[in-house]
Amino acid sequence: MLSGRAPDGRKLTTSVRNKTVPDGGCAGEAERTVHFGAVDEVQRGYDLVARLRREMSERSRSDPRVTAVNKKWSTCMRTAGFSYRDPDAAVDDPRWDLRSAAPSRAEIAVAAAGISCKLRTNLLGVNFAVEAEYENAAIGDHSRELDAVRAHRDAEAERLPRLMRRYDRAP
Repeated sequence: MLSGRAPDGRKLTTSVRNKTVPDGGCAGEAERTVHFGAVDEVQRGYDLVARLRREMSERSRSDPRVTAVNKKWSTCMRTAGFSYRDPDAAVDDPRWDLRSAAPSRAEIAVAAAGISCKLRTNLLGVNFAVEAEYENAAIGDHSRELDAVRAHRDAEAERLPRLMRRYDRAP
């Protein structure tokens, strides 16, 4: 009853154990209760936030200030004996076995050099400042919509303790 679907995926339209299955199952009913019926509006807000995060991250990665600091980091890494275009390339190195419980000596060496080079070039500071600049601009451009997202979130936070008390009954 959680999703309103049977194990084979078909929609439950009647009842289960003499209880009517709400649209979308118990999860759908919970979502409508928590969001006070504004499920679509809340979802649009969540989608906007996710889209803005993704877009601002992409924009900052291609910003000339970020590409310049990545080049400085790459040069620093080369002097340490490693060849990577940016920190993501070091993380994505196909030599690393990410399922292994312990990193290899090579992974540790690259990680130590990477951290040292990040500190020398202020890579994290530059990345943070540039991304924050883009995010602040996006917040300004979408202030009305983001204010609505915040209002929904605040209203939910206020309702949740009452709902928890209301539904805190043992079956």
